[in-house]
Amino acid sequence: MSAMPTLLTVRTQRFGDLQVSEEDRLRLLRPLAGFPETRHLLRLVLERQEPFVWLQSAEEPSVAFACAPCSWVRPGFVLEWPVWDRELWGEGSATEVLALVSFQKGPAANLAAPLVLEHGNRRALQVLNQAHGFGFAEPLLLQRG
Repeated sequence: MSAMPTLLTVRTQRFGDLQVSEEDRLRLLRPLAGFPETRHLLRLVLERQEPFVWLQSAEEPSVAFACAPCSWVRPGFVLEWPVWDRELWGEGSATEVLALVSFQKGPAANLAAPLVLEHGNRRALQVLNQAHGFGFAEPLLLQRG
């Protein structure tokens, strides 16, 4: 008989208090630029918002990132890891590659520095994409349906 997962209560400004399993936390291998206090992220899928997901900081209630799969933002997306990121990541492969989405000057996605997630080992890393042709603010064309 397996042990029940440990549940944590995480306070958030956007989503209220969340009950999450310890297994749902992703450890950042390196803090995101501008967010040195965020060491763990929670991946949240909200009803009727797919393909968008949220990455909520486990440490900072006011910090949550809207994200979308890079391959959804730009079909044919390619990720080329720099040597230093590949060394930090080590063994294993990405389960998911997400672009941070901004809505400040119209919806845009960061394909130049996506977040790589590996759910099995519960880790995440923002990678500087070495592939050419992917920018920090790629326009998102949201279709109404």
